[in-house]
Amino acid sequence: MTESGDFYTRIDHPAEIIELLETLRQPGTACVVLEQDQMAELPVTVATTNAGEVLHLDVSAIADGATAFCEGAVFRLNGQGSRGVLRTPILTVQQIWEEDQRRLCKCEFPSWLEKHQQRDTFRARLRRGMRVRVNLQDVGATATGYLRDLSLHGCMVEAEPSAAALLDDRSRPLQLEMSFPDGSRFIAPGWPRHQTFRNDRILCGFRLEVAGRDQQQRLWFLVRETERESARHAASDKSDLRPSPLYVGSTIDDATGESDTYRNPMARQLAGCASFLATQIMKLRQGGLVDPKLLSQHAAKLMTLHAEDREGLLFALTCLHRELPLIRHCLAVAVRLVDLGAALGLKPDVCRALAAAGLVHDLGKALTPRGVLPRHIAHEHRGLKPLAALCERLKVPVEYAQLAALTCRHHLDSHRALELKPATVLALLEAFDAFRRPERLEPFLITCTADKRGRLQHEHDAYPQADFLRAARDAARTVTAQPFLEQGLTGTAIGEAIRRARIEAIAAIDRARFQADG
Repeated sequence: MTESGDFYTRIDHPAEIIELLETLRQPGTACVVLEQDQMAELPVTVATTNAGEVLHLDVSAIADGATAFCEGAVFRLNGQGSRGVLRTPILTVQQIWEEDQRRLCKCEFPSWLEKHQQRDTFRARLRRGMRVRVNLQDVGATATGYLRDLSLHGCMVEAEPSAAALLDDRSRPLQLEMSFPDGSRFIAPGWPRHQTFRNDRILCGFRLEVAGRDQQQRLWFLVRETERESARHAASDKSDLRPSPLYVGSTIDDATGESDTYRNPMARQLAGCASFLATQIMKLRQGGLVDPKLLSQHAAKLMTLHAEDREGLLFALTCLHRELPLIRHCLAVAVRLVDLGAALGLKPDVCRALAAAGLVHDLGKALTPRGVLPRHIAHEHRGLKPLAALCERLKVPVEYAQLAALTCRHHLDSHRALELKPATVLALLEAFDAFRRPERLEPFLITCTADKRGRLQHEHDAYPQADFLRAARDAARTVTAQPFLEQGLTGTAIGEAIRRARIEAIAAIDRARFQADG
């Protein structure tokens, strides 16, 4: 017994060869592959063996029209028996005859067999130049990737970041459609098992659900041809192997098909930022943290794109149809914040901070349990923990970290400001310390404005809530302690009186005026 390359063990002992060939006596366990047409698998079974002399095959199942299988034809015998996957060296048809209503074939006894070890766990890896496109399909959603390895039980797919939505917490398998270079396809359900990250791509392992002997045989053929082609690529001692017809034309290396990209040039630029967000979402769902260095780089990229072509950037936001709604929204908010910051004349480092905040402002939605989707109940609370971890890693000044946390926690309160009770509006203003530091409220309102406009068909909406909260702050600030001191109140009674007066001042505001403005 000797090693034969990376994939098979060669069996040389005649007794062992006979024992292995005996496992190929059942229908469906063996086939012959003609050297002149390696795509054709002709079903056979082993009839009799005579060590060192001849091998008889039952070829009754081969259609009469298969004229290529005749005396003198050159072929290999391949099989999948109880002892694993087997293949012979090249054999020659010496004679074909009829006997007892069976069609038999005589060929020389193989001088060796190759047996694959641990087939159940082995994965045939695709090497450089072997490109198999995989479409991941679910009801109403698709994503694209490329096959990285294949086995009888599963595969590894390197998918685009937009696949993140399809891979999380599955209650049913995805439909995997593999498209090979020769035009053939293989379709099977697949359960996502694990995910890792490689740059801006997601590596996902799938467990395939293969039903029926025909589909199992087809998958076996694909695995065999993939490992054969991989072996041909890998080592010079395999150079005598002919290219697998399955991979004819597989010369594309790292090129990406047109369908993998957007036609709009600016949208293609934004797709890189979308890929970053998709991988961060997967990391958060798996307990990881946002990458601060990449966050800063993508924030700077948005600023550069805005400076180059503002209108083109705003238009490109409407073209990202292949991305998750959450990703589209985070990108739109980040761009709107850069746009608002530029309009207000803010410093470049402040604009970059705004862009970074916009990119990650809603990543708490990534932690929403799948059972409550598409709603994102309490996402403003779920986002606080990853936000705190990000601020710590970035060493964000305490003042900015506090403001970021308050914005994360209260942005929905701003959106509902015109519906809130006066006491709740006062509590929101107090959370930002808006009476002692009235300027602190403004970054919050700018962010909430961008959040509102960071949705398709809402890009130019008014945001009357911001003006209402400014009016509420100004009205409540007119209340001072002096009148209550003159009334003789002391201690906590003064604070309670001020609070009641501020609530009354907010209640006196005509909200209908702001609603009409909106």
